[in-house]
Amino acid sequence: FDATNALNGQTNITLDLTDVGPAQAGTYEVVVTNVYGSSTSAPATLTIVIPANILIEPTNQVANVGDTVTWTVVAGGTAPFSYQWYFDAGVMGLATNATLVLSNIVPAEAGVYQVVVGNDFGSVTSAPANLKVVVIPKVVCSPDTSVPLGTPWDFSPPSYSDTNLTLQVLNTTTNLLCGSSFSATRQWTVTDTNGYQVPCSQTVQVLDSAAPVMTCPADKAVPHGTSWAFDLPRATEAGAIEAIVYDNRTNNLNQNLDPGQAEVGNQITLAGSQRYPSSLVLGYWGSNATQGVFVGAVTARVRFYRMDGPVLSAAVATPGTVFYDSGPLGIRATNQGALVLKDFQLSAAAPLAGALPSVFTWTVRFDGLGSNDAAGLSLSGPPGVGQSAAGYWALGTNGWALQGQGGQSFGAQLAALSSGVSLSVVSTVTNVQCAQNFTVTRSWQALDACSHAATCSQTVSVVDQSPPLVLSQPQDQSALVGQTVSLSVSVSSCPPTSYQWYFNQTNALSQGTNATLVLTSVTIARAGSYQVLITNAYGSSTSGPALVSVSGAPTILSQPLDQVVTGGGTAVFTVSAAGTPAPTYQWLFNDTNSLSGAVSNSLTLTNVQNSQRGFYSVVVSNSAGTVTSSRAALTVVQAPVITLQPQNLTNFQGQSVVFTVTAVGTSPLSYQWMANCTRPVSGATLPTLRLKSVTPNDSGSYCVVVSNAFGFVLSEPAVLRVLAQARLTSLTQSQNGVALGFTTVTNLFYSVYSSALLPATNWSLLPGAFQQPGTGVPMTVTDPAATGRQRFYRILVE
Repeated sequence: FDATNALNGQTNITLDLTDVGPAQAGTYEVVVTNVYGSSTSAPATLTIVIPANILIEPTNQVANVGDTVTWTVVAGGTAPFSYQWYFDAGVMGLATNATLVLSNIVPAEAGVYQVVVGNDFGSVTSAPANLKVVVIPKVVCSPDTSVPLGTPWDFSPPSYSDTNLTLQVLNTTTNLLCGSSFSATRQWTVTDTNGYQVPCSQTVQVLDSAAPVMTCPADKAVPHGTSWAFDLPRATEAGAIEAIVYDNRTNNLNQNLDPGQAEVGNQITLAGSQRYPSSLVLGYWGSNATQGVFVGAVTARVRFYRMDGPVLSAAVATPGTVFYDSGPLGIRATNQGALVLKDFQLSAAAPLAGALPSVFTWTVRFDGLGSNDAAGLSLSGPPGVGQSAAGYWALGTNGWALQGQGGQSFGAQLAALSSGVSLSVVSTVTNVQCAQNFTVTRSWQALDACSHAATCSQTVSVVDQSPPLVLSQPQDQSALVGQTVSLSVSVSSCPPTSYQWYFNQTNALSQGTNATLVLTSVTIARAGSYQVLITNAYGSSTSGPALVSVSGAPTILSQPLDQVVTGGGTAVFTVSAAGTPAPTYQWLFNDTNSLSGAVSNSLTLTNVQNSQRGFYSVVVSNSAGTVTSSRAALTVVQAPVITLQPQNLTNFQGQSVVFTVTAVGTSPLSYQWMANCTRPVSGATLPTLRLKSVTPNDSGSYCVVVSNAFGFVLSEPAVLRVLAQARLTSLTQSQNGVALGFTTVTNLFYSVYSSALLPATNWSLLPGAFQQPGTGVPMTVTDPAATGRQRFYRILVE
């Protein structure tokens, strides 16, 4: 079975399966075996099918006219299924689904409904389901309604036209809503002759729509700087009834209790049903042993406690939870004083929420007592209204203790209302009017138990009666000529102020009657001190002075002029300028190079060099602006200066000679060579003097004059020596030796040597004959050693 499941005992040619079910659907095959092997058959598929059957039958139904009826049949078997619904054995044309829906039923559709469910393997008919259609009596129920409290009203019963119907009141219930509002509900049943019933009900809400009644404090004004507070409104619910619920102030025993620093009070039981307090009056006394007033700022603090504290041994519960705390209330020294509390919410440190319990404890504690100060409560007898527990509670270091069980209680009276409202602050709005004048408006809301609200407000005007106060002084101003200057003062002042501006303290300005003074197109003459006098109904104030400085941009009255200076000389450039404030100066060389220290209106250059030639200008500045002068040219001129002198020369006769001079100076330079530094050489007007084929006559000193438009300079002498052979003019022998005479040339030097033999290897210098200067006339030299047969002489010319 299914390829792998061997069927136990199925070993024959035929496999018989009886009472087959869905679990046996699948494939079957057989393995045939003999001694030589086995073979497996092809698989055979077994499919199990189930005829249609009904698992859940349609059921009987009862419907009202106009209702919707739904039947559903659940079929079992092999899908798919077919459905056909029948009404009173008749085929219903389009009713061929498992669900039959009949909408907006009418009486004619009452009867028997069945469904035939089928599949490919059979069909089955459901059990009959009966539909009963009920005709509802036509009854109109009255709608719910609301009426104001205090107006007459009644229920409106249901209406119908069928006289065979019977109306019966089932019940009427009343429920409290909020405050005095309530709702009432009545229920009826309308029954027809067949016993069919239609229920009806109507609810009438009787609503209290009256808002709480509020009494607000009147608006008020207070001087600035004084202490103030909002007054408190009073509010009660409309129609609330007030009554005294506790009172023992009428039984004053004229006795005082001094509790010192202890908190003391009475446990009271309230009379009547009013539980929303409207006023509490507590009697007290206060004194100082040495004076008529308290030394300190004495206050009294009132608290309400629930009786839920720890239980004492006598099964008496102690004060526990604080549900109201007045906060500190100022009191004065008096024999018979009264604390009167009318606000239990807005001004309280711990506001009272809701109604008072019928039994609670009120307490008082006195604080701020100074030296010789004392304060306490007045003792009273049993209350005339309500009840007071025997004795009074005192709070000590060990908790609450019951004191004075002899029946003593304290003078107090509590009035309460039958209903209460909740008071709260809605908003506090501050509006600044001017200066330190402002108004503060506080709004309150009273809300009753039905959330009906009433509002009111109080406005406190704080009035500043001070003279004007200058908040910000006018500030010093700097302006250029022609500009506009504004001076302003900020003032705290109310009522509105008047202004009067003054120039240099005494000059009232006709246009200066506002907080801001505007000076248009200012001139130098309007520079000075400005201040303003501010006045209001309560006095006046004067601002501090504000200095206005008026600046004029610098202008150049005369420009610097071009300068021509000989090198090494002095150049002076001058500019004339005006401006307010006085301008400063900075000289520039060639437009961009600032000259260090050149910061006056005059620039002096000493020992001027050629490197300083160029253009000079000056930047003139003050706080109002800057202006640059025109450029002035500096031309540096120079007389000739010989930088390289002509040099001495020695040349042979017949050669060419060249003398050269190098000079600097302002062009053009002129040259004139001078022979022997006195006689101009014709045509010698160049830096170079050339002499061709010189002779001894050309020997001598040569100078050159270098000149330009700014001067001249004479060079140092340059000596020319023309070397010419000496010519023997005489030769004379005497007892003193031999005298030689020979020609000479000026500026040449002559040395005479002798030798006894030729060729000579060693010439001897004659005495006194070394480098003797020529004079242009013959020179005689004596050789005292000329004693032999022969003598040879040599003359060296240099």
